[in-house]
Amino acid sequence: MIKLTRWSLLVIFAMVLAACVAPGAPADDDAAGDAVGDSEAMADGGGSVTFTSWGGAYQEAQTNAYLNDYAADMGVEIVQDGPTDYAKIVAMVEAGQTTWDVVDIENDFAIGSTEQYFEPIDYSIVPKDEILPGLANEYRVGSILYATVIGYNTDEFAEGPSGWADFFDPEAFPGTRSLPNRASRYIFEVALIADGVDPADLYPIDVDRAKAVLDRIKDDVIFWETGSQSAQQLADGEAVMGMIWNGRVQTAIDEGAPLAIAWNEHIALPDFYAVPKGAPNKDEAMKLIAYMVSSEHNHKISDYISYAPINVMTFDKVNAEMAPLLPTYEDRPSMGFIVDDAWWDENRDDMLEAYDAWMLE
Repeated sequence: MIKLTRWSLLVIFAMVLAACVAPGAPADDDAAGDAVGDSEAMADGGGSVTFTSWGGAYQEAQTNAYLNDYAADMGVEIVQDGPTDYAKIVAMVEAGQTTWDVVDIENDFAIGSTEQYFEPIDYSIVPKDEILPGLANEYRVGSILYATVIGYNTDEFAEGPSGWADFFDPEAFPGTRSLPNRASRYIFEVALIADGVDPADLYPIDVDRAKAVLDRIKDDVIFWETGSQSAQQLADGEAVMGMIWNGRVQTAIDEGAPLAIAWNEHIALPDFYAVPKGAPNKDEAMKLIAYMVSSEHNHKISDYISYAPINVMTFDKVNAEMAPLLPTYEDRPSMGFIVDDAWWDENRDDMLEAYDAWMLE
């Protein structure tokens, strides 16, 4: 069981996030107080909704935790797609041909410059007042709390890395590294942390300094595009160490892969649910979101993958066996740091170009 007092750092993190995205916060707080997230209030029956997420173990967990039951309880057909693709969302909306209804997105999207591609969340049914502060915004509402960690092969290293400095030290920890192929998964931040930068001083990002750290492992890197691929690279031994989401590496561990997690200096992150502008089944999309984040259902995600809920009413419902695997367990939050998604919204294109250029050098 998760104790609320153990969430103090994440609540602070959420409030920082709220400050970053305050311009997009819902104006009608009174409506939020009347929100109802339980299945009885939402039951209409019939219809369909297209749900898009990141695939692999995470989307399978969402299916088992929410989607199957929602379809059965509400009599709604759920069509699944994936992985989430930001360029595809933009293209669909701009062409007026949106086909996705609910999309799971990372924390760098549906804020600031990309809010225009999404529908406002209907807080008359989505229970805003139950969501961690800062994770219920005008165009998106939190889905999970997770972490980007170092996953490593225990057959290769009896004693694993203690943080990102070890990750970028190929002499002390030889072997191939696995990295994301997109800068907005915060590769520059971990490189700077490895070089001794305090998390409070990460922004604005010193790209040249970060790239110099990345150069230390340039000859020993493979890249991943999806969470499933990142886990497979470690499980298959293609890489001895990887920058990976905690739930993905934990799933591989549960399946017998000789892997472990280094939690120190992890990145604490939320994912969000959002509804693309022009979604063909917008009303049903809002009902599905309300169902998934409700106090009745939100904690169920932790039964299937080691990600934590965002509804404060569900913290004490989390499976006791899973709780020690979550990024919110005991003093684990104090081992991590947060990123500035508002800064990323303003600088995303430059950061993506800089990292793409490094990969091609």
